[in-house]
Amino acid sequence: SKRDVAETIKFETKLLCHFFEHQAPVAELLPTRNGDLWGVIDGVTVVAFYFVPGITVLIKNNAKPDARYAYSAGKALGQLHTTGLSFTYDDSKRRTIFTEYERALLRRDFIIKLEDGPKFLDTIELYLKWARERRDKLGIIHNDFIPDNILFNKFSVSAVVDFDWSCRGPLIKDLGIALAEWSLPDGLEHHWEEIFKSFLEGYNK
Repeated sequence: SKRDVAETIKFETKLLCHFFEHQAPVAELLPTRNGDLWGVIDGVTVVAFYFVPGITVLIKNNAKPDARYAYSAGKALGQLHTTGLSFTYDDSKRRTIFTEYERALLRRDFIIKLEDGPKFLDTIELYLKWARERRDKLGIIHNDFIPDNILFNKFSVSAVVDFDWSCRGPLIKDLGIALAEWSLPDGLEHHWEEIFKSFLEGYNK
């Protein structure tokens, strides 16, 4: 990672340790010889993990996954959300669920000149207003819970990876992204109801 250690790495490593200690499906961090959870090599921050066996599941509009994968993925997300409710951290990260939208609005002068740019900006402002006014249940969200970030050993989740977008936010955001990624891949006209229901069943487990 090229980001400042103070901004993100401390948060992520503490979060991953919390998940691992509470038996949530994440890889165990491999400490350095000095017992640190990360090192800096030539100005680049490096975090290492113990090996976890697993494969990712390819999901395309012409490649419907086995519902058992969706069930296990949903269950893993539920475990992360439940475990994350007891996670505490002194310094909040600068990134929030609104960060990417806010960055786009800062480039208003550029975006407004693009085709459909004004419509895009109006949509972003509408979503931001709607989200800020809601009072959904908050917790630690993965914020990128897509099939590529889930490792399976047979039909069980062996590890969820890539927590660099994780932050505090509404749990429903994680669930919504995951359901869309699993049951409605790009190019599919209608969602796979079986996959949708299997994911939700696992999540509620």
